[in-house]
Amino acid sequence: MRQIFLITILLVFALFVTSCTSDTTPVTDNTEDLPAATSYTIQEVSNHNTEQDCWLVIENKVYDVTDYIPNHPNNKILDGCGKDATQMFSKHPASAKEKLPNYLLGNLN
Repeated sequence: MRQIFLITILLVFALFVTSCTSDTTPVTDNTEDLPAATSYTIQEVSNHNTEQDCWLVIENKVYDVTDYIPNHPNNKILDGCGKDATQMFSKHPASAKEKLPNYLLGNLN
């Protein structure tokens, strides 16, 4: 009986240690890091519609993805430059969505 008790205690301790050390860092939204006045109209976004200057809107947030274009697996990203690319981006995997905060400029006004 004592062995079962000790094994149970060890298992609980192991689960506790595992839960404390696992990487459960959530994806953060950098919106709170932006100055309050950082917002853009869709007209402003539409001026950034080239491979050398590519902004896009995803879920009412504005992103400058110009630096990411050379790393994108295909040129489809260019179809979203200067536009609301929410629907186009919705098909992307979680790994792509985790990169978005790195390119955040502000909110769509």
